[in-house]
Amino acid sequence: MNGLEGKGMANSLQAYIGELLELTRGRKLVILGCTSASAYICCAIRAMGADVDFFVDPDADPLETTDGKSFMSRPALPLHRLIYEDPSEIAVVHSLHYRRDLNRTLENYGLRENESYFGLHGYQSAKERDVLDPLVGYGRSDDVGSFHVHGENEEGLLRIVAVGGATTDYSYSGFRSWPSYLHEILLENGIPNVVFNGGVNGYTSCEERDVVLRDVPCLKPDLVLSLSGACDIADIMVDRAHPWYSKATSRRFESDIRTHAHKQKELWFDEAGKGAWPGRGRQDSQIWLANQRIMHASLGSYGIAFHGFFQPAVFAGSYPMSEFEKQCMASFTSEGAREIDSISVFFDEGTRFYEDVRGRMAEHAFLHDLSHVFDGVCGAYSDWAHYEEEGNKVIAQAVYGILTDAGRL
Repeated sequence: MNGLEGKGMANSLQAYIGELLELTRGRKLVILGCTSASAYICCAIRAMGADVDFFVDPDADPLETTDGKSFMSRPALPLHRLIYEDPSEIAVVHSLHYRRDLNRTLENYGLRENESYFGLHGYQSAKERDVLDPLVGYGRSDDVGSFHVHGENEEGLLRIVAVGGATTDYSYSGFRSWPSYLHEILLENGIPNVVFNGGVNGYTSCEERDVVLRDVPCLKPDLVLSLSGACDIADIMVDRAHPWYSKATSRRFESDIRTHAHKQKELWFDEAGKGAWPGRGRQDSQIWLANQRIMHASLGSYGIAFHGFFQPAVFAGSYPMSEFEKQCMASFTSEGAREIDSISVFFDEGTRFYEDVRGRMAEHAFLHDLSHVFDGVCGAYSDWAHYEEEGNKVIAQAVYGILTDAGRL
């Protein structure tokens, strides 16, 4: 179910939850996971007038007592407790899209997909990141390396590379991405083109930078476009001691060091060197801006044009929320923020981050502020940080307009 108009709902999650409640009426409602996504789904369920019976945490120690443990004011139990439930009497919402291994566990417990456990049509899921990448931590195998191709990879076309995180990722939540819409808009305006989409959910501007430096020149693009910002807020997704690296890269690097130290009797290295820390006064906004400048300078040496777009955020601008969205956000930023520190940090630090970046962007002609592009646009967001197809269309139209005005097309 991806056509939402028939349900009279602009928000996909609202439609998915509505469908779930219809299918599972009278059953216990369970959420698999205790993450920010789990919390938001719980808020959405409550905004629809229902509630969760309990959560299951797959990372909880099955031998440890869970008496009194809770999440979002509901009991939080270890995964094996599902063994004691009748599959016909429960509906498990699988909120951990990156834990596909759990599907087999649920099946072994007697649960069946779309009968007793549900993925909400791929909400917040993406194509599996199946590549261990020594530079950026992880990637995926796709059409050309880790790049998905919109159009035909032929000579003589306008060649565009798009990089970013989940809001650029062509596979995220099952929606068409803004690079896909940009490809279509260009064709409609008589511009034959091919777009290489390098967006991968979870990437910050640090991964974008490294992908651009290593992989993009060999694609021989005319234009490189980046949409980012939100994943850089307060260094939530990077190694805070060394903010030029993602958490995924740092953890993998340190794990390899420990493994080597354990196996080898004679060591010639036993520490993970990550370069000089750029000063404790360095802010997240400065890291983001530095990465944009590095990409611009590097690509410029190849004669490749670069444009960085500062992405929309729900707390920046005047986005008109529906009543459903207002209820979700009120609960998410209160109870959800008390449960998960990163939610609180995202919203507490987000406004400051956006003001910092916007205050510094004007001196760089290759950077463009899209933080207010959803002002007056209903149904642009799918949750607190990601976009519906309507939002992706708006971004693509804005990018097309900016590139046209800049004489790139």
